[in-house]
Amino acid sequence: MADPVKPGTSFFEDGLTKAKNVDPTLGGVADGIETTLLENIINWLLSISAVLALLALVVGGMMYIISFGDEAKVKKAKSIIIYAITGLIVVGISFFIINTIKEFLTVKPPNP
Repeated sequence: MADPVKPGTSFFEDGLTKAKNVDPTLGGVADGIETTLLENIINWLLSISAVLALLALVVGGMMYIISFGDEAKVKKAKSIIIYAITGLIVVGISFFIINTIKEFLTVKPPNP
């Protein structure tokens, strides 16, 4: 578990102190409370986006089913389904890119 913020310092001042203590020969970003918080926020946003895209996919499917052959409703439902699938693909690619970048920027302890 990460160290609590020291009394008399702000969250950012404490984070800057931790960042100054990172060994520069290792390169990258220290894996501490700051990166964990950022990682949690990004994962939360990606999760919410995926749920919304799935919800849009369900709504588009329901609209398609209840359109009863009305061309305008079918066209609108297909449009929603296409955008929902595109959104899911974008969320998946974003997740992959963010995790790849995180792997390259995270400080890994040297192997003994």
